Amino acid sequence: NEAMLSGTKGEYGFQQLKENNDYTISPELNTNHLEGVSTYDIVVITRHILGAMPFDNPYKYIAADVDLSGYVSTLDIIQIRKVVLRLDLEFKKCPSWRFIDASFRFKDNNNPLAEIFPELRNYNNLNSEMLGADFVGIKMGDVSGNAARENLSAAPELRDQAERPLQIDALPSEIKAGEV
Repeated sequence: NEAMLSGTKGEYGFQQLKENNDYTISPELNTNHLEGVSTYDIVVITRHILGAMPFDNPYKYIAADVDLSGYVSTLDIIQIRKVVLRLDLEFKKCPSWRFIDASFRFKDNNNPLAEIFPELRNYNNLNSEMLGADFVGIKMGDVSGNAARENLSAAPELRDQAERPLQIDALPSEIKAGEV
């Protein structure tokens, strides 16, 4: 077993592996569950559940299924809300990131949770240089896709509920109560 940290952009490489041996690459990251997760993600998942705005790619389904039930439901929303409100520091049943073999193609992009998708890559009897063992990183709970890509260990933006004054430099006309 050899562990390695990838670079800030996810690049990695293993040197001097013995030929004709079997190897498995299994990426993992389980830190900072709140990163990229906000109330907006809850809104997007709610719209999906209600059929108002279904997800447009399979990775959003996977990101939303934080309870690993195999489907997206209000129970996922409850788990995400607990992390957003800091009632829980992490998702109870899944790591903060999941990684899927980038060469994998879903049979049905609108039902990816019904499939078993590869979260590792096996190489049997390795006898040549292997390039392109790429993975797609999925930040759990982040269906809007705004988690930091450059620095996966970046701290989340902390927000509070204090009121702040609204400052507008120049108004084209006077704003009245009830106007947008």
